[in-house]
Amino acid sequence: MTSFTGNNAALVGNIDGSPFLTMQEGFTWTGNFDFGESLLWTGNSNFGVGGLGPMAMDFFNPVGTVGFSIQADFYGTFTAELAAFDSNGNLLALYINTNGVSDGLENGSALFMGLGDLTGPNIASIEFTITNSSPQGPSGDNDFAIDDVSIGTVPEPSSLVLLGSGLLGLAGVARRKMGR
Repeated sequence: MTSFTGNNAALVGNIDGSPFLTMQEGFTWTGNFDFGESLLWTGNSNFGVGGLGPMAMDFFNPVGTVGFSIQADFYGTFTAELAAFDSNGNLLALYINTNGVSDGLENGSALFMGLGDLTGPNIASIEFTITNSSPQGPSGDNDFAIDDVSIGTVPEPSSLVLLGSGLLGLAGVARRKMGR
């Protein structure tokens, strides 16, 4: 199985064991990502190139938030799904978005999906896919590309309280100076 490893994540690849491919918007892929962006594509098993999704990503250290842009490999509407799991493989969240539209505008309008766990960095892995498409593309469902993967942590509540009290203090100082 093909994989890609970053600072805190390993893209496992297509769950069916087929390799994913790297593409570039405007050169080997024409869609609604920004021109020149590097993409990860499931591939198209109907044409003997790669395979089909869903894809999975594992994190070396659990994260609090994750998101990415996604587009189906055909023009039209699609439904995308993102599932997050903890380190024991338990489902934490399932996010389904039905507002995806694929076109060839190359203007950065690809659907962005993301989710976060407000209780802390508990997301150990994610799975993402195209679950429904209309019209049906030449390779069917699960033929898609992703871009702009972002991961992060959720601030602890005590950090937010500290930040809020600091901002209130700055507002008080500014008010005093303006009152003089």
